Amino acid sequence: MGATLDRHGDPAQAGQSGDRPDRCDGAEGNHCPAGTHALMTRSNSRGAALILSLWALFLLAALVMSWALNIDSRLKLSGSENRILEAQAMAASGAEVAIAPAIKPSSPNLQGTFGPRQSYSVRITGEGGRLNINWLAAGENPARIEMLRHYLDLKGIDLNERDRMIDSLLDWVDPDDLV
Repeated sequence: MGATLDRHGDPAQAGQSGDRPDRCDGAEGNHCPAGTHALMTRSNSRGAALILSLWALFLLAALVMSWALNIDSRLKLSGSENRILEAQAMAASGAEVAIAPAIKPSSPNLQGTFGPRQSYSVRITGEGGRLNINWLAAGENPARIEMLRHYLDLKGIDLNERDRMIDSLLDWVDPDDLV
């Protein structure tokens, strides 16, 4: 019959361990075809370089995403602070309009707009329509306390809440520290 050939095309020595290994692993003493050891080393280093570059790409992507989220949060914060500043400026403008000496309650300058989302409306009320809490609670005068009770009733405060508010106010203004 014909001779048995190994995978390299060389005549095999059946059942005997020859000087040629069944596989080429690049170890010293194993005889590999010329250039096989260098090819395997180059292939392994290419695989390691590919894994290393994928890790570097992953880390770079994570850094870019972190940076983008940081910028986004700073933009939101800046926008919020800008709207707060605009609201404070609008409130100050309305107060300045209200205290101007030439302004009368029927003046058209009590309402105005500055832009598409910026407007003001001023309402002038006299101090005579307000209740002096210190006067109402002073001396625990029953007629004054009844006036305060009636005022709170007109504002829609229920009976239990109203009595608790009046008791708290009287406790606040009395000279002792007892409840």
